[in-house]
Amino acid sequence: MCFIHLESSMVLCYNTSEVIAVPMRYDKLFCLMHEKGLTTYKIRKERIVTETTLQKLREGKNVTTDSLGALCAALHCQPGDLMEYVGDE
Repeated sequence: MCFIHLESSMVLCYNTSEVIAVPMRYDKLFCLMHEKGLTTYKIRKERIVTETTLQKLREGKNVTTDSLGALCAALHCQPGDLMEYVGDE
């Protein structure tokens, strides 16, 4: 049996023998930022998230749910509008 929950930007699938970390892709975030005119400069200036967090998003690394929430609030969207699951590519 496998349970899935969102922790930072990784989906962790638990079963009795292992934990599998699956990366997320944030291309949708950067497209939405462009569409809504929200620049990385404005994000940093208004302290929505840090430059470190922006770099982690660019690299598809872990970010906190607080960071995702702050971006959702700034962009008036839901987490699924910012990221997508990346399966075996």
